Amino acid sequence: MHKTHKEKWDALNRLIKNDPKRVPKGSKINLDTVALEAGFGGGSIKRGRPGNHELVHAIDKASHERKSSNKKFQLRIDKLTANEAKYKNLYHKSLNIQLMLINRIHNLEKRSRVKSFLSNTDSISKYANVY
Repeated sequence: MHKTHKEKWDALNRLIKNDPKRVPKGSKINLDTVALEAGFGGGSIKRGRPGNHELVHAIDKASHERKSSNKKFQLRIDKLTANEAKYKNLYHKSLNIQLMLINRIHNLEKRSRVKSFLSNTDSISKYANVY
């Protein structure tokens, strides 16, 4: 295998492992990024060139696998985000119910104190009228 060809295959393998040396981590896998990672100019890997058929096929396959893997993760993230929103909504509803109940208890206690006070003053006024 020619040295430049081996460098391109090595670059593809580094991109698949997400351990590139020349391009940013997480870069898309395509003909240009493999060429840049191998130390060549973008566009130096062409689909129609003889000897590039296997490399181009491997790049396309790796790109497709990365995209499908990313889609799986994105679906999982979307599902978790929806669950987060659902549980956050339930949490806020339960807080509202608790606040309403606390308010209701407060009002009942206030009423109870007023009734207690009134009943005590009524009994005092009964005795006041007697004397």
